[in-house]
Amino acid sequence: MSDTKNSLSSPSSLPVLKTLPDLVTRQVAVRPDKKAFIFEGDHLTYRQLDDGSNRVANGLLAWGVSPNERVGYLGKNAHHYYELLLGTSKAGGVLCPINWRLAVPEIEYILNDFKPAILFVGAEFIDMAPALKKAIASITHIVPMEEDSNYDRHYVSWRESFDAAAPNIKRAPEDDTLQIYTSGTTGKPKGVVLSNDNVRLSADAAVDFDSLDESDTILSYLPMAWVGDHVFSYAESYVAGICIACPENSDTMHHDLIEVGPSFFFAPPRIFETMLTNVTIRMEDASKLKQGMVKYFLDVAKRCGEGVMNRRNRGSNTGFWGSVQNFARSYARPFFFMTSFFALFVFGSIYSIASSDTSAGSIIQIFLTSLVAAFVVSIVVYWLLRNVFGADIQCHFTMDVLKYWVGDLLVYGPLKNTLGFSNVRVGYTAGEAVGPEIFSFYRSLGIN
Repeated sequence: MSDTKNSLSSPSSLPVLKTLPDLVTRQVAVRPDKKAFIFEGDHLTYRQLDDGSNRVANGLLAWGVSPNERVGYLGKNAHHYYELLLGTSKAGGVLCPINWRLAVPEIEYILNDFKPAILFVGAEFIDMAPALKKAIASITHIVPMEEDSNYDRHYVSWRESFDAAAPNIKRAPEDDTLQIYTSGTTGKPKGVVLSNDNVRLSADAAVDFDSLDESDTILSYLPMAWVGDHVFSYAESYVAGICIACPENSDTMHHDLIEVGPSFFFAPPRIFETMLTNVTIRMEDASKLKQGMVKYFLDVAKRCGEGVMNRRNRGSNTGFWGSVQNFARSYARPFFFMTSFFALFVFGSIYSIASSDTSAGSIIQIFLTSLVAAFVVSIVVYWLLRNVFGADIQCHFTMDVLKYWVGDLLVYGPLKNTLGFSNVRVGYTAGEAVGPEIFSFYRSLGIN
């Protein structure tokens, strides 16, 4: 693995990275006041996340949680879930998030399988908690995530009743930290256990491959019972210092996507398909002029959009010089020809102004001299593009790339803003097959 600023290779002054809590400890040492999570206008910094998870760990230990003991969570995405997950790991336990979309008998089956003594329950599901406690003999404590009149304490008040000092529990990379369940399509759901290394190393590889860092933002909206949201959300956050935004609920996901403007977006194919369908439906209600413009520039994007994006992404340069290089890579041949004609025009104009001779011979001389100047400038520009910028001059859609540039201003940019993809530079999908037309559509807009 390459040695990047986000790599697991860390200076000797920082903690040795063996477990998920170690990653957070490093973030606290490097950027303690950086926002780690955002939820409904509230947020957690890495320092707050570390302190809160220490309190959770001490609370679990006070309630008798032993090494590798399972702790249950039934609820939706929220910043407190990640705090609970980290605290459980610090206490030596294993958190088991339950898919809240399941029916009550399915939830009972999973609870009976990992037999938790402690179950944390979100506000949306607190009404079923008494029945679950009655049905599952192992459950001794129910902790609602929000205030509820039927319980004398809730998650925050319970957490704050314990000390913020780090618990003295030794954890190893191979120790279990998470247990999630399969969908059960071929039988009963089965518990899949992930160790610290499973999650940590996968996230580090993804961060290294996609060059993610603390400036990136991820929208975490997928069910926590799915492995994808663990690797592609909090684990990457702990490795690279990425900020995670949790939507208020599944119904507001698209609104939150537009508001947050994540730079990294992970979704199953149906999400991308639904978005494309909605765009198509909205276009049917647009004026003929808008329909024609969008259709025209989307056709341009289909022809050359992926090619432009591939050259733009080659090298991943940053800063002013990097921006110049990326521009040259994206628009190599148009830039090459525009420079040639510009040189021809400028040289011819200067020569004409300086000369008062308007005879035919003089005009021919000016023209030929300008051609020579344009040729020389073009060769220099060509050499620079090939040898300094590393651009691919063998591009056969010069005018289309220029049209794509215009289309980015008139169509692709506004369309990405409507979809919530204005800042997205890395997109992933998984879970099922995605149609090639869906894949090509988003890539043609410049979404990698």
